[in-house]
Amino acid sequence: MKRKSPSLIGFLFFFLAFLIFHLAANAQIMFQNEFVRTNLYETKQTPDSGYISVGWWNGGTRQSACLVKTNSFGETIWTRMYGQSKDVIAFSTEMTSDGGYILNGSTYSGKVYLIKTDSNGDTLWTKNLGGVGSGFDSGREVHQTLDGGYILTGGTGNFGTGIYVIKTDSI
Repeated sequence: MKRKSPSLIGFLFFFLAFLIFHLAANAQIMFQNEFVRTNLYETKQTPDSGYISVGWWNGGTRQSACLVKTNSFGETIWTRMYGQSKDVIAFSTEMTSDGGYILNGSTYSGKVYLIKTDSNGDTLWTKNLGGVGSGFDSGREVHQTLDGGYILTGGTGNFGTGIYVIKTDSI
């Protein structure tokens, strides 16, 4: 039985590695967009092939939670700001079963800030959670649950130092 030479195996390995690297290195930018004075933390694709991004807008003396809706080409459809009367930042968003959005973040006073919007990003309600002591609570993730409520995770300085989970009803 004839064995393949080590040089042929080495060549095949090198060729496959080169091919994989070459294919991976040729990713094309489909679009690029800049949002001035905005820090975006999370972007998700929406059912219409567009995107929804969440973060905060720095207004100089105040920071507001920010939600940006774009089309599939990255062109802005709308931008909404929340919590303009207090410093608020948002870290997470998810489309809800009614086609709106739920945002999770925190206020600079140390409370978790939960915002529910309609499909156009207009506020339906806001809720402050946590912040029961002198520590700082911050919301980081939010998801809608099967019962229509929401499950949030975040960090806490009020119950020791660590993370916590909050489950709400549909509020």
